[in-house]
Amino acid sequence: MSEINNPHDAFFKQFLAKSEIAADFLRNHLPQDVLNLLDVSALELQKDSFVDADLQEHFSDLLYRAPLKTGENAFIYLLFEHKSYPDRWVAFQLLRYMVRIWENELRQAGSFSPIIPLVVYHGV
Repeated sequence: MSEINNPHDAFFKQFLAKSEIAADFLRNHLPQDVLNLLDVSALELQKDSFVDADLQEHFSDLLYRAPLKTGENAFIYLLFEHKSYPDRWVAFQLLRYMVRIWENELRQAGSFSPIIPLVVYHGV
């Protein structure tokens, strides 16, 4: 995991890197329809980070693989944003990271899994 300069993000990342805490967080923040598809009790933290080096001051991330109840896999991508103002381009940045996740999966497994993105923003 990369160095995080912001103590709030360090806190989020340190605790959400524990799968049991991440599962509890997801149970409380994902819509019930999405939770009904996932087995969040079997989250598996992935080692990859997809944040550009020049943006690490503003973003950090965690990627989990979660089994779907159908037996297939999905990814849950947690993006932490620490800025003092809302960023209107965060959705585009998130899309770029998701494409990188899919490119990585395509190289390794020759397939694409669904990604459930979740942005944790703490700013003004």
